[in-house]
Amino acid sequence: HSKDRLYGLIQHSSEMIGTEPVHPSQDADAFLPDGWQAIWEENQGAHFYWHSSSNISQWEKPEAVSNAGPPVPPPPAPPPPPADIARQEQRAEAAGITAALLKSTYDRVAVQVSQREAQKAKEALPHVPAGWKAVWDDSVGRYFFWNLATHGTQWEVPQEHALPPTSSAPAPPKPEEVAAGWKALWEPSLSRYYYWNEETGVTQWDLPL
Repeated sequence: HSKDRLYGLIQHSSEMIGTEPVHPSQDADAFLPDGWQAIWEENQGAHFYWHSSSNISQWEKPEAVSNAGPPVPPPPAPPPPPADIARQEQRAEAAGITAALLKSTYDRVAVQVSQREAQKAKEALPHVPAGWKAVWDDSVGRYFFWNLATHGTQWEVPQEHALPPTSSAPAPPKPEEVAAGWKALWEPSLSRYYYWNEETGVTQWDLPL
C-alpha cells in the first residue's frame, strides 16, 4: 500500500539521520472534535477514529463542531422615511376641496329646503276676515295683509273685518299711472302710495314705469 511505503520511507530516513519517526496519529488528533482520537491501523495503512465516551469507531473522519454559536439575527429594519411633503400638501389640498364640496352641497340643500318651506308657506293661504286680502312677498317669503277699505297693510293676520274709512279721514289723492301688472296701494300712516306687483308679489315705494 502506498501509505505503508511512504511510512517505511519516512522511518528509513529517520534511521539514517538518527531521529525518531513521527507516527501519523500524532498530528491527526489536532483536527478532530473533542472526544475523538485518530488511531493508525498498520494493516490498512490508514487512520480510523474512536470516540472515547461513546466507544464508537469509524473510518470516516468526524467533522468538527462549529463553536461560532447561534447565528446572529439580522439588524432591525430601518424606520420608514418621513412622508413626502408634496404628498402631504396634495392630501391637505384634497381635504380642502372635499370640505368645500361638502359646504357647497350643504348650502345647496339648505337653499332647497328653504325654497320648499317657502313654497309650502305660500300654498298655505291664511284665512282672513272680510275686507282683507293676503298678499305674498317673495323678498321675505311670507304673506302680508292688505285692508281693501283703507288700503293699509300689516304683517299680523287680521282678526276683525275691515272697516270702511270714516268721512273725517281725508280721501287719498288719485294715484299716478303705473305699469301693467302693478297696483298702487295707499298707506294712510304715511299718507303715500306704495306699489304692488300682482304677479310676483313684489312691493316697492318707487313708482314702477
